[in-house]
Amino acid sequence: MTYYPRTVLHGTDQSGPTFSTRPGNANFGHSYYQEDTFGQIIRDSKEAEWVPVAGVIPFYYSFGVHGGAISTIDLATIPDNFVIYHGNYDVSTALVGAGASVAFGCNTTTDLATAIAIGTSGTAGQHALIPDWATIGDAVKATAARTLQFTISGGALTAGVIRGCLWGNLSD
Repeated sequence: MTYYPRTVLHGTDQSGPTFSTRPGNANFGHSYYQEDTFGQIIRDSKEAEWVPVAGVIPFYYSFGVHGGAISTIDLATIPDNFVIYHGNYDVSTALVGAGASVAFGCNTTTDLATAIAIGTSGTAGQHALIPDWATIGDAVKATAARTLQFTISGGALTAGVIRGCLWGNLSD
């Protein structure tokens, strides 16, 4: 299975659980590039700036890494004008915390998911954020360079691990 966008280092695909060599990359110095779904290079280490045309922004929260105090935690960078069409996350270790709620946001702390009690949003398994492919009006466009905000409210978390991603594309 090929994962996109792919990251290729020294001619070897580093994107998925298995690696495959891509022929034709004669520069085996410290170079890499990323491809979009159609195999077009969207980032080359020899270029100064990377502009994600279409792609996935992964994010991760872990109580052991980020803590669980009532706060807003930045989980990922979202470029200016990035339009988020879908977001989902997997709770591999259930969120625990008396009275705690969590929310996800881009332009505000709740535009990707309003504060939801962890008994609903923090149970083990897969969960969707507000942009869910079904309703185009739910898409969220970053109005400036932003961060994905994970807000803990109502009570502190004492455990939990989340991995997820935002799907979208860069606009004008």
